Amino acid sequence: MKELHITKVLELSTAHISEETNGLIEQDVLGIVAYEKAEYGWLLLVPQDDYEEETRSLPDDLKAIFDLAQEHDCVWVMLDRDGYMYDSLPVFDW
Repeated sequence: MKELHITKVLELSTAHISEETNGLIEQDVLGIVAYEKAEYGWLLLVPQDDYEEETRSLPDDLKAIFDLAQEHDCVWVMLDRDGYMYDSLPVFDW
């Protein structure tokens, strides 16, 4: 029997990204893999190959989220309007 491969997902609130960053994700100009999540939010693939190079030009708010995800061995980040509010990340009111 083959072993299951289970991937970790970091769930956070969309309040941890600015409205501007949300717009950049929506416009697909950041060079990241992003899928719209249901009504409100995103499923984002954490850059894997050359992490430092791939995240260098990202907005600071998104880079901080990816850094947290990488620190906890998460491959995906799920941003949801009702997601978890993490004290160490900035919060944006939009």
